Amino acid sequence: DSSSDSNISEADSESKRTYRLYNPTGYSDDVTIRVGQKFTLKLVDENKKQVTGATWEVENPKYCSYEDDTVKGLASGTTKVKATYEGVTYTCVVRVIKK
Repeated sequence: DSSSDSNISEADSESKRTYRLYNPTGYSDDVTIRVGQKFTLKLVDENKKQVTGATWEVENPKYCSYEDDTVKGLASGTTKVKATYEGVTYTCVVRVIKK
């Protein structure tokens, strides 16, 4: 896909960087938690080094919150937590179930 090459910055032109969402269960993009439960969610590079400068958004803040690298289940339901970095959006589905 040549369109993704346009997202590489000058500093990364020699080696394409790969970024992924990372949580304690690994590189999962679909996590189920209980109301009141928390987990860490970070955007990392290929060496699992945290990327700073991403913009984070919770699609429906009724179901979970995101603050300081931590997702917290607030109410039963499903939403998405999104990190946007260098024009690319990375998404994690968060399913919150009753205690």
